[in-house]
Amino acid sequence: MRGALSAKVAGGGLIILDDVRFPEIKTKYLAKTLEKLQLADRSVLLVVDGDSLHLLRMARNIPRVKAMLAECLNVYDVLRYERLVVLRKALPKLEEYWA
Repeated sequence: MRGALSAKVAGGGLIILDDVRFPEIKTKYLAKTLEKLQLADRSVLLVVDGDSLHLLRMARNIPRVKAMLAECLNVYDVLRYERLVVLRKALPKLEEYWA
């Protein structure tokens, strides 16, 4: 896992978001956010914490986007997706599981 994450960082494939807030829990708001980040045409793995479970539902209907909890992150998905987007709140969980 450390090697896979290091490869993402070295290749510029890791994005850390401080916080994302949406007016409603709707897929279109997440899709617009990904467009603003210039990720609409890429495969994206969104890593969230337990407080952001609504993002799991919002990402379900966006092609080439998968959202998962930090504690469920695995090497296969890290390598499979072009970009790894991690919420800052999820970083402590990643460190706990993979440090």
